[in-house]
Amino acid sequence: MLLIPIDVFVTSRLEFSQSAIDVRINRNFMRTLFIYCYIILMILTFVLLPLSYFYSEERSLDYEVDIDYNRGNIKKKLSKSLKKTFVFNVILITFLLFCLIFRSQEKIKFEHGNEVEWVK
Repeated sequence: MLLIPIDVFVTSRLEFSQSAIDVRINRNFMRTLFIYCYIILMILTFVLLPLSYFYSEERSLDYEVDIDYNRGNIKKKLSKSLKKTFVFNVILITFLLFCLIFRSQEKIKFEHGNEVEWVK
């Protein structure tokens, strides 16, 4: 969100030189910065967030038992959570591909300017 005002400023002035950080900020720099931000968000959303969820599930299994919490088997818990994260991503990608391949039964010819007619 904080990149949007800088992006608007750069778009209006074509180039901006910041002497404090010695970086020439232009449209290519902003595009690269946005791409890196989206890559980081994708990694957080589809790798780290599910991994932390599945790892906390594996850890919570130890608390359900009446014995003391065992700190051993951390590698085993981490490998199980990595497998579950991988399966989650495979299921998600399969679902998305399935939705892209099998569209609604109604066939609409997409003409230039009417690409989103199926939404109506």
